[in-house]
Amino acid sequence: DSWGEHNFCAGGGRKHIRFMTTRLGAPKNLPDFVRKSQLMNYECHKAMYEGRFTRMFKPAQGVLLWMSIPSQPSFVWQIIQYDLEPNASFFAVKNACEPIHVQYSETDGGIVQIVNHTAKPLAGLTAKLWIYNLDGTLAYQKDYSSVKVPATSVETVGNVVFPKELSKVHFIKLALVKANSKTPISENFYWHNCDANPENAKDLNDDNKLCRLDDMKDLSTMPEVMLDVKADMPKEVGNRVIITVNLKNSSENIAFMTHLQLQGRKSKKRILPAFYSDNYVSLVPKEKKTLKIQCRKSALAGDTPGVKVDGWNVKVRETAYVSQNKNADIDNPKWGDKGFTFLPRKPERKEVVRINCGGYNRGDFAKDPGFLESWVGYRTEDMDISGLKDPAPSDVYRTVRWSDSVYYAHLTGAPGSKYKVRLHFAEQSEDKLPGRRAFDVKINGKVVLKDYDVSKAAGRPRKGVIEEINDVRSDEDGIIKLEFVGGQWRSDTEHRDAQISGIEVIPQ
Repeated sequence: DSWGEHNFCAGGGRKHIRFMTTRLGAPKNLPDFVRKSQLMNYECHKAMYEGRFTRMFKPAQGVLLWMSIPSQPSFVWQIIQYDLEPNASFFAVKNACEPIHVQYSETDGGIVQIVNHTAKPLAGLTAKLWIYNLDGTLAYQKDYSSVKVPATSVETVGNVVFPKELSKVHFIKLALVKANSKTPISENFYWHNCDANPENAKDLNDDNKLCRLDDMKDLSTMPEVMLDVKADMPKEVGNRVIITVNLKNSSENIAFMTHLQLQGRKSKKRILPAFYSDNYVSLVPKEKKTLKIQCRKSALAGDTPGVKVDGWNVKVRETAYVSQNKNADIDNPKWGDKGFTFLPRKPERKEVVRINCGGYNRGDFAKDPGFLESWVGYRTEDMDISGLKDPAPSDVYRTVRWSDSVYYAHLTGAPGSKYKVRLHFAEQSEDKLPGRRAFDVKINGKVVLKDYDVSKAAGRPRKGVIEEINDVRSDEDGIIKLEFVGGQWRSDTEHRDAQISGIEVIPQ
């Protein structure tokens, strides 16, 4: 359980596949899962930091990113993996946190801002904005000139006016330049859907609704781009090897999320650690970029470095030091198209059903079959289960499934048989004293616990309590349905947020 919690497999992390499918489409296979996850990594991590910079010190003083570099295999909630491979999130944070930064914010329908982290004021700058349709055509362009930004502050330079004739999914490119200069001080790039900026701010609290609004599935229709990528001969500088990589998009389309990976040309294995000036970059039509990669000479172990390239819709021709990363190709026959998703196991009929809600196998209690459907939590400290008659294993009271949830007990007994239902609870939040939280419990559609308050029933938070309901009959299919329903919050101090830690259904 502890590993699962620190791997961010619990709680919101369990919604990863569902949110991916809702916004980007169901993953076709493993590499499709990876590219979509990296895209989500990039946009989410950048948003955390840019969201803070939108207000600077009012009210947020900073961003604390928990478990950003875990010392264990993981994929989500990391900027650098345990093996030192940087995720897309690393480059998103690197971009967002540059000392002088141009950014887009959804505030007031869309604004362009300049963030100045330096101790000196900025003047004589021009912020440039381009909006591209999904097919790569330029839909809108504007310059915000004579920009001034005080030291250690953020300045809004103007609103963004989105054209009426604009593809649902489109791209925003920003650049900040000095007067009479074409070399950007800062660049930024976004994929965007105006529907994801609802007028009613309360909609932002409904993550499921927001994901539906922010539909990005059209990204999968982008045409393939043959990107021109050339790498110079590796140069040795002291104990390091440096490769300069030049990218050019000669097409009329966007080259989206281009990813470079340093590998040994003989070993075909990744060179770790490797340091990239930038990665997961997108190029608009006719755009050029130059990136640098370096590694320790000792990391090559006598091999010659080469650059593998993949991307959302990117292909490359093989040259001396550059080749396509076919392992990341979603159309590679080796991966097939059977999908890549975490599905609940098919229910098995049992004489007795015991479930560790929000957790894994503990004693006779099986792991939660609805791990993708709701928020779950885990406490490292024990709950007090003293005085309970026939309690579940103590770990069951340390896990919890929050919010509205539904469970089905598939039973081997004849339809209509009688059962005893035992529900195990423990209020894990110390601040949820009696009277602070209530919810309803339904069995086969009938309310059996009305306005149930776990803390009140147990006497205090972090104390286990068991509720028994007798004479519960299974339906014509031999199934008992259990629902935990909260509903809307009553006030700032009284919550209606359902919870359950363990379920038992026993023949009576």
